Amino acid sequence: MTTVAQIGSTTSKCSINGPSSIEENQSVTYSITSANGSSYFWSVTGGLSIVGSNSSSSVQVQGTNEGTGKVCVTRFKNGQVPCCTCNTVAIEPPCVEPDSITWIQDISIPYCMGDILEFNAILLPSDAPGTYSWSITNNYNTTQIIGPTNTSNLKVQSSPIPGDGLVVNLTFTSSCPSGKVVTYSDFARYNESPGECPPARSNITKYYLSPNPSRNFLNISTLGKDDNYENTVEIFSSSGESVLKSNDLENINVSELKKGIYFIQIISDQKVIETLKWIKE
Repeated sequence: MTTVAQIGSTTSKCSINGPSSIEENQSVTYSITSANGSSYFWSVTGGLSIVGSNSSSSVQVQGTNEGTGKVCVTRFKNGQVPCCTCNTVAIEPPCVEPDSITWIQDISIPYCMGDILEFNAILLPSDAPGTYSWSITNNYNTTQIIGPTNTSNLKVQSSPIPGDGLVVNLTFTSSCPSGKVVTYSDFARYNESPGECPPARSNITKYYLSPNPSRNFLNISTLGKDDNYENTVEIFSSSGESVLKSNDLENINVSELKKGIYFIQIISDQKVIETLKWIKE
């Protein structure tokens, strides 16, 4: 008489908790659900190494060489089916941390008060990943940012008030695990002598939007307008895209524009003399 033994599964199901990628020289923890009275054995392959003990329910693993490797574990207990499993892990180059940041100002032309000033960030190393954040401070709060503040470039309209200083602040936050932050702040340059600028730009004029916010039509009124120059209007979205131009300052049809925040440039003698913030309903 022949006896047939039925053999079931030789392992039980289990899973490893931990990231699917790590950086070279980075150490991370991998773990498995613990079970009373169980023993554990961890092992690694490829560009990975174990730091410390490999006989508990968790293990410290370090990336040593770029490429791929595996993190494996066996959980076993007398009288029970062992649990064996492996995870594939990518070992990536180290994240590039920022060392410093500064900005340079485009001074290829002599700026006059009320002109557009442009600033460009210089990040070292230049390939460090992360996000930019610009801000400005000035004495009379008359300088306005034009467009986004989260790119490597910033544009602002300088103050129309003589002697009104402008400080430009730049922050870069690394997207590496450290979250390192580098900053730079300095005074910006612009021409403080109205006598060196065209009359339409040195003769300070105040413009007003009405209504603001508005939905269908927009009017721009002014005090002290210089009639020797014709004013035109250009409207920009908050991302810096030109969306509308007009040769009239009254009854500007804005009904087709999407809801949001816009910046309106008043242009005279082919130069921007003022930028206003407007909200479209």
